Amino acid sequence: MSIAYVFIAIFVFGMLIDFRKTIAILAPFHLILALIPFEKLPVSDFEVVSVIALCFYLVKRPFSQWTSLIRNPFNVGICLTLISIVGTNYFIEPHWPTSILRFISAFIYPMILWNCIDEKSMLQFVVKTTTAFALVMSLYILIEVILGTNPFIQMALTNKWVNEDLVIDYEEIRFGFKRCQGFLATPAASGLFLGLFGVVLYCVAPVLEEKKRYMAILVGLFLACTILSGTRSVIAASVVAALIIVRKEFFNAKLFLFKLVLVMVIIAVGGSFFLQIIDSFINSENVQGSSGEMRMNQLMVTLIYWARSPIWGNGNGFVWTFVKEVDVDIAGAESIWFQVLLDQGLVGAIAYLGVNLNAAIAVLKKNKIWVFVPLGFLVGKTLSSVLGIELSLLFVLTIILLKYDELYVKEKDTQDKETLVKNADDEDDA
Repeated sequence: MSIAYVFIAIFVFGMLIDFRKTIAILAPFHLILALIPFEKLPVSDFEVVSVIALCFYLVKRPFSQWTSLIRNPFNVGICLTLISIVGTNYFIEPHWPTSILRFISAFIYPMILWNCIDEKSMLQFVVKTTTAFALVMSLYILIEVILGTNPFIQMALTNKWVNEDLVIDYEEIRFGFKRCQGFLATPAASGLFLGLFGVVLYCVAPVLEEKKRYMAILVGLFLACTILSGTRSVIAASVVAALIIVRKEFFNAKLFLFKLVLVMVIIAVGGSFFLQIIDSFINSENVQGSSGEMRMNQLMVTLIYWARSPIWGNGNGFVWTFVKEVDVDIAGAESIWFQVLLDQGLVGAIAYLGVNLNAAIAVLKKNKIWVFVPLGFLVGKTLSSVLGIELSLLFVLTIILLKYDELYVKEKDTQDKETLVKNADDEDDA
């Protein structure tokens, strides 16, 4: 039995035992399942498990409750994506099975997660599970730095457990360290996940309850591992998201002097290291990896092939199955916009932007500063393709923030109002 079937069996068994908790566990673990190919088909274990999860969800709920899947704050982005998928498959080249499976994994699974988090205990389980996943991967990354190699990725590739077109064993040294990727497809993938989740964890720290005192250590570790990814696009994305922490912590009068001294010490100790990172953005040609010239070449190739079918694109997977085979200048198509324009055209690009704006507006309505999380995701995917990270992660992070507002912030506000009303009534009686 291949490892693909083993993981599917584990998650099916989990859904039979406790459906909601299994869906919650899938929130971080889908990043690994997405790397495991199902047989020789162009789909992953995550897509197969997502379809099974949808079947369980529909079977466990009466028909009248099926509409709960569309009662969420993401409907505009989802509708735009459906228009793009249908148009590309109908007018250009049909890839209906693959398109449907990917839609279910990227959009329907997160909506199932949204419906499963209906009480504090479930949100706590999701956050603690994702924190444990991130912590284990961060500790492994520290081991990866010490060893200078990644035995897990090497073993997975040797045994053909993962998609060899997606997962790469990085040995490149950048900023003085091996570019670390943990358990994910590339250093960019692990870096973007850890950077954005670290900020989200900071935002929802009360969910950790008694473990909240470890929050600063965890967030610091996750952000440090983002730097160890050695991926400039991901560092930039994490910096954007981390503006939430800067705004709340370093512009707060409480312990301001201590924070100022701490920043000065960090700059004094690691100044040359940070200058090296900044220089890599300014003088990209001096750093191994993609440069401004390479990105410009990729843009030119994209525009040439996009012009063949600008509205609906050229079909699912066109960038990898055709363009990459005939034009080496496309390289890794290192921006999500190159891939979207080539595969799904202008409509697809509008849909992708719509999904990100939909998520940004949803959190903006709850807490304006939270908008830097979806903005950080968009920055990361714009500056790099970040293989192994898809919109499903954006939804997971956004859902955690929105459910925190619903189950913690609003509930506290309601309790405070009830207390004020009760106190006012007591004063009137007196």
